[in-house]
Amino acid sequence: MSKMEIECIRSLKKNLAHEKDDSLEDIITVVNPSLGERVLLLGNIKNIGKYIRKMGAEVKILQCEDQALDTTNYLLNESCEFISGNIDNMPFQDEYFDKVIFLESFNSFKDEKRVLKEIVRVLKNSGQLLIKENDCNCMSYKVESIKSIIRGEYCKYYNPNELSSMLKGFGLEGTVENVNKKMYIYLGTKIS
Repeated sequence: MSKMEIECIRSLKKNLAHEKDDSLEDIITVVNPSLGERVLLLGNIKNIGKYIRKMGAEVKILQCEDQALDTTNYLLNESCEFISGNIDNMPFQDEYFDKVIFLESFNSFKDEKRVLKEIVRVLKNSGQLLIKENDCNCMSYKVESIKSIIRGEYCKYYNPNELSSMLKGFGLEGTVENVNKKMYIYLGTKIS
């Protein structure tokens, strides 16, 4: 890599590192990772991994095999371990993670039940699952959903109660809180 390319990357990292939005702080506060905990990040993770890592947790980020490596996520979360795999067949042992955080992309899987089974499999008993998702009751996300369908993409938004009920069927007890009019956070615990 040339000196100019290295400087560009450093500049990008420096600029992006300052983009810690309030909702990420909310997530970190809710999850409250501890020293030595194992945390799995899924979805649109932005730069949350580095903040969780700074709190002493071991952070793994699943990079789906069918997607190119997101260089921005990699640069923003360089202290985290990126693992290549499929979300519906993850390369982790049963009950490996203390916490799983799934940000803003749960709606893009055709077989959410299979994905949920896999998440529950890798989550320890009494482990926590946090899902931050768009609220389908918001008009702007209804419009986005229609645009996605027109583009031929799969997209299904769950309202908070619908998601909570579905997760209960997978052995998770949790609550839903609205972050704002457009988003909500589900925080659940795996029960034996």
